Amino acid sequence: MKISWLIARIDLKRMTRDKAFFFWSLAFPVFLILIFGNLYRGGNSNPKAEIVVVNRDQGRWGDFLVAALDNPDLVIQKVQEKPDKFTRVLEIPADFSQRIQNFQAQKLRFTKNADASLEAATRVETRIIQALVRLIAGVVLQPESGPAQPGNRPIEELITIKTGFPPGTITTIPSGFDHVIPGILVHTLMILILIYGGITVMMDRQSGILTRIISGPVSRAELWGGKFLGRLLTGLLQAVMLVGLGLLFFKLNLGDPPLSFLIVILFSAAMASLSIFLGSVFRKEEVIIGLAILFANLFAALGGCWWPIEVVPPVIRAVGMAVPAWWAMDAFHQVIFFHKGLETLILHYVVLLAYTALFSFLAIRYFRIRQ
Repeated sequence: MKISWLIARIDLKRMTRDKAFFFWSLAFPVFLILIFGNLYRGGNSNPKAEIVVVNRDQGRWGDFLVAALDNPDLVIQKVQEKPDKFTRVLEIPADFSQRIQNFQAQKLRFTKNADASLEAATRVETRIIQALVRLIAGVVLQPESGPAQPGNRPIEELITIKTGFPPGTITTIPSGFDHVIPGILVHTLMILILIYGGITVMMDRQSGILTRIISGPVSRAELWGGKFLGRLLTGLLQAVMLVGLGLLFFKLNLGDPPLSFLIVILFSAAMASLSIFLGSVFRKEEVIIGLAILFANLFAALGGCWWPIEVVPPVIRAVGMAVPAWWAMDAFHQVIFFHKGLETLILHYVVLLAYTALFSFLAIRYFRIRQ
């Protein structure tokens, strides 16, 4: 074990002496954090949601429902016909009031654009439900005399609407620097470890360094362990730098720090094993760089590093679960945004360990001492 740590420290020194190392491990990620952190900043702002209301009803209850929808966080556009382009639209049928007077079932059509904000759509749906509750109260209290304005005291005293979420529940989509910094960290960890880790293994094999090491009192297991630890330490060094900057300048929220740090360790371990596999199998530097960038970008896109995985379609989420970045990012979201504990993250840890075991098996199987 002592020899493995010595090999790991030597590899880490070699990587950090490269002038480009700190650019790719620190400067470039910070540049991305500044861009995407401000682009997807959540903050405390609560932008108004837009809804188009097509009121075809000629009676009194259609107008009542529209008035009940009025809320400071909604922008309501009233039209007579459904427009060709819209974000969200609520259609009130022509016989709306008549069916209410006849005690018949009603159907309101609410249509939303699939590309629109999920958070805004949820807020609009909540307002529609609240408006319908007020409408029902108006029908019960004033079935014959006609509806009063929704804000009148009798209705407000009888109808109380509150959220049913448990205390501390986060209902917003992960965003801002708390999402961007873990996402950039996971993405750049893949790039850094796969490129530097894979190329150095290839170069050591081609230059005969591995042969000279193994000719001494060093076992094959100790040599492989040293290469694995060196790449693991490379990932942890980058994580410490980015997280430190995030805490210092961007007020990064790690949730439960030990749980978050364990995510970094397990994910870095999986990438360390994969980098040794790439460096053992391929003989050209450009091939390793190309595959590293391909894997890193593919895993990042499917894993939710570039956008919150909570907003993608279910099919994409299901496909994304096949890559290790998905489990790392979902674990970060669970601990940072949804305040989950070890009982929730156990599955994520086990899956990341399984990826490490799989990539380690491949790396050991194809680990070559000589060219």
